[in-house]
Amino acid sequence: MYAPGALHRILGPGVAKKLSSKDKEAPNAFLPEYLKTEAMSAIVLKASTQVESLKELASELESEIASSHAES
Repeated sequence: MYAPGALHRILGPGVAKKLSSKDKEAPNAFLPEYLKTEAMSAIVLKASTQVESLKELASELESEIASSHAES
């Protein structure tokens, strides 16, 4: 089981020279899925921010349409 902070303690200077072939394969298997998950989180956050901005713009547009303005 993984304990938080273990990678920080293990991956110090010079550790790359001591890795076995299985150790080197592990990040290659793990990182693509991890990065995909992190990227999706950023995309969802950005999309929700954009939705909120669009809701605000729609609300402002509705209020402007409802108010009467001179044609000039």
